[in-house]
Amino acid sequence: MNLDLITQQILDAIRDLNDQLPPDGRIEPSPDAALLAPEGKLDSLGVVNLILLVEERMANRLSTELSLTDDRTLSQSQAVFRDVTSLATHIQLLIESRGNLGGAAE
Repeated sequence: MNLDLITQQILDAIRDLNDQLPPDGRIEPSPDAALLAPEGKLDSLGVVNLILLVEERMANRLSTELSLTDDRTLSQSQAVFRDVTSLATHIQLLIESRGNLGGAAE
C-alpha cells in the first residue's frame, strides 16, 4: 500500500483528534510531527485515541483492517509512535506482512 495514502489517513486522524484536544495539546498535522511524549504531545490516553481513529480511517477509507494494539506494535511503541512517518511506515509493514494491499492501488 502506498505510504502517502497511509500518511494522509494518519494526518486526517490527527485533525479529528485535535478537535477533542485543548489548543495547547494539539498536534501539528505533518509527517514530521512528534506524537508520543516527551517530544510529542500525546500521553497514553492520547495514543489510544489516535490508534482508534487511525484504525477506523484505515478500515472505512482504505478498506484495510488492522490492529495497532498487537504485541508487535506495542513492544516497539516508542519507535512506532515517535512521529507520523514512523507510524505510517509501521502500518505499511503490517499490511505488507499480511500480503493485504487493502484493495487500494499503489
